[in-house]
Amino acid sequence: MKERGKTVPPSGSEVSERLAEQTAVILDRWEARVREQLPASRSQTPPFLRDHLPVFLLQLADALSPRTPREDACEASDVCQQHARERARLPEYSLDQVVREYSLLRSTLLQVLEAKGPIPLEQRETIHRSIDRAMEEASTEFARVQGEKLARSEEQQRLLVESAIDHAIFMMDPEGKIISWNSGAAGVLGYQAEEILGQPTSLIFTPQDRAAGAPEQERETAAREGRAEDERWHLRKDGSRFWASGAVCPIRDETGTLRGFGKVMRDQTARKQAEEERSLLLEREQAARQQAERTASQLRRLHTVTDVALANLELDQLLGELLGRLQEVLGVDTAAVLLLEGEALEVRAARGLEGEVKRHVSIPVGRGFVGRVAATRAALFLPEVDPEQIASPMLRKAGVRSLLGVPLLLGERLLGVLHVGTLRPWQISEEDTQLLRLVAERVALAIDRTRLVEALQDADRRKNEFLAMLAHEMRTPISAISNAVYILENLELPDARGVRQLGTVDRQTRHLARLAEDLLDVARITQGKLELRRHRLDLAALVREAAQGSLPLIEARGQEFFCDVPSEHFWIEADAVRLEQVVTNLLNNAAKYTEAGGTIWLSLQREGEEAVLRVRDTGVGIDPVLLPQVFDLFMQVDPSGAHSRGGLGIGLTLVRRLVELHGGSITVRSSGPGQGTEFVVCLPLPHHTSSPKTG
Repeated sequence: MKERGKTVPPSGSEVSERLAEQTAVILDRWEARVREQLPASRSQTPPFLRDHLPVFLLQLADALSPRTPREDACEASDVCQQHARERARLPEYSLDQVVREYSLLRSTLLQVLEAKGPIPLEQRETIHRSIDRAMEEASTEFARVQGEKLARSEEQQRLLVESAIDHAIFMMDPEGKIISWNSGAAGVLGYQAEEILGQPTSLIFTPQDRAAGAPEQERETAAREGRAEDERWHLRKDGSRFWASGAVCPIRDETGTLRGFGKVMRDQTARKQAEEERSLLLEREQAARQQAERTASQLRRLHTVTDVALANLELDQLLGELLGRLQEVLGVDTAAVLLLEGEALEVRAARGLEGEVKRHVSIPVGRGFVGRVAATRAALFLPEVDPEQIASPMLRKAGVRSLLGVPLLLGERLLGVLHVGTLRPWQISEEDTQLLRLVAERVALAIDRTRLVEALQDADRRKNEFLAMLAHEMRTPISAISNAVYILENLELPDARGVRQLGTVDRQTRHLARLAEDLLDVARITQGKLELRRHRLDLAALVREAAQGSLPLIEARGQEFFCDVPSEHFWIEADAVRLEQVVTNLLNNAAKYTEAGGTIWLSLQREGEEAVLRVRDTGVGIDPVLLPQVFDLFMQVDPSGAHSRGGLGIGLTLVRRLVELHGGSITVRSSGPGQGTEFVVCLPLPHHTSSPKTG
């Protein structure tokens, strides 16, 4: 397949440099969108609002560079955690707002980078993985810091300066066995010294912390870092739990050898707190924990739906699998993907609405529910469906009560629409809407990747067909030349048969020369090396001469030919050889695909400021599905069917390129197989088209 106007995909190094150069632009646009959509950010100064994100973008640029290859996303956990801790200091910020900041960063980054050119698939996936990881790191750290902040009180901060009577102070050997126990420890934990000495410190930890190895981790941290602080639940002798804050420090001798650990802890549950403050703290802690759990659940649901997008499936199979999983995760009755084809959306895959696929339902952009989603490029939810808002007859017939649709976007490019529906009233949650948006991002990426694979496969198929066709086309003239040469070697000229064989050699040699010249022309045009030799000429005269050149072929095939070219002059600045090549190729193509007894029409007209050339025939026609591909390199009407008439499939490609080099355009029309074909060439005429003066 020929790829008109294709640019060379950028390398990983180019994308990395583009990101490094555009960091300031990305941050400026991101900041504007954050301030617009997140009210809690509006009172913050730009340096504080951005804090560590420039570092994260530079690390991401480094991850995209082939000079420092990475197998996964960029490592930026420290930066993301610091970003989350900065946000946790703001009293009005929530975990959802942190997640939305990263979602806005993703869309802004892709928009800015794609404005400078396409992003290769590998770098696009690295960007998605990096931002997903950054979002997860920041979410986890934000929830942790919020929990610490809510539970910490002023009294806990003064732990080491208050009376030892209120503190449990004891020592452990290197293995964690208790070797000293003060009276404060007896009061806090309920154990007397004779009961606890020699027992492991894990005795005062909860079963959950013991299973997680918390006692051992606490000692390891203290030995490694010189101090380990914690706030956790502990157990008294009577089995009751209390919340304690404490610190563990290593004890070493003069040689630096570890001799044990000292621990100071204090019971914070007994401290009087205002009831209102306690309730508020507990409520906020619970809300933060629930939000973290919802975020984790959302990521799991997203993975359940979209992990199939990484599989090597054909597009229809891929979309069907995705919709089935989405239907199960959201508990919806219908799900469908519509892809943009021209100015309309066509149903490509559906669950619960399979009839739409079979009937090839097409909905114009802007019409109905789906058309509105495509036109606005924004999510749309209808809690109670109005039949007047639904363009699809299948949706109305199915009795869908609620609908949720999101656009499939790849950067700024609209690929289609993903929508789900229920047969019952649906109270949709923000989590479900956000999940569908995230799924749509992955689906758009999967569609783009699958289309790329299919395009590559089609190009490979075209290449193989071209090579086979080339071999066939070259074999025929070569065989004829070989036979003629053999006969000539055994004849004494002049002889009638010898003369005929010489004619055969001449015709087949010229045929080979035309094939080679066509191939060279395609190469010259593709590489931008074809130069037009323009001069002032009469297009009408040129068309008449070209028609005379093709007339022998048309008559030899037993076809009728009508030529309607006016006697007036059509003066243009053009390359006579190349325009004659255009007319000849179109007439020869019409003769090739028209049966004996058929008719071919050639006409030239002036329409406004254009000269319009039409070549129409009553031949085999073209399937409307194939019309967009007629001018593709190596494309034939049906290379494997009864209407294959030889040739390499490059003639019409040459015609279009030559017409475009002259500033014109060419279109093709056909009502279908057996209905004939018409090619229309439009060439611009200069403002002054009178014939040149003669002196």
